[in-house]
Amino acid sequence: MTEPPTPSYAAPRARPHGKPPISLPPVSAERPHHDTARMLAIGVVVLSAVYTGLTVLAEVPLGLATLDQANGRDPDGASTLGAVLVVASLLLLLPLWVVTSLWLRAERERLGGAGSFAHGTAGTFASWVVPFANLVWPFRVVREVHERAVEPRYRVSLGWWWTLWLLAVVLDRLSLGFYDRQDSGDPTAGILATSALSSMALVVALVLWVGIVQRTSRVRT
Repeated sequence: MTEPPTPSYAAPRARPHGKPPISLPPVSAERPHHDTARMLAIGVVVLSAVYTGLTVLAEVPLGLATLDQANGRDPDGASTLGAVLVVASLLLLLPLWVVTSLWLRAERERLGGAGSFAHGTAGTFASWVVPFANLVWPFRVVREVHERAVEPRYRVSLGWWWTLWLLAVVLDRLSLGFYDRQDSGDPTAGILATSALSSMALVVALVLWVGIVQRTSRVRT
């Protein structure tokens, strides 16, 4: 009585020359989180660059409108263009806020889960919009993720990034204050100076921010 044939899947067949059977590498559980964080990081960089570009470009027609008004010319054309660019940049803040918060949440998941961090999802979203708290809170949220993800020698200076961002915001508010004081004297020099300094601070802050995002998520854009 003959024995039934052994199914082919019961045991791996020996390969020629004693080579072991080929096996696929295990799939890393981190990969889906890493892919999500990387795509969101690219979105953060693109939106941040567009927002900065619109904000800086808006200063050009607004500055020309200021000079036209100081010289007695009609500033309507330049001021209208500047206002459109300002509105466009402000509208971009909403998707930038959402994508940045989602990116930070994805990074926390990739780095060990939200439970191992002091700031959760709700705190991340709220940190950017709560008055007065948003002067410090976003810096702490980003620092926590960046320092967990990046070795000390490769970290970007978060202190300079946040200082320049706050400086750009303060200078922008000062330039608006010069507009309100037009009746007390010629505000042209003050408006142009604060607007130029605000733009420069914003551009440098953007460069640092892009470095922070890229090194945290280890992506190239």
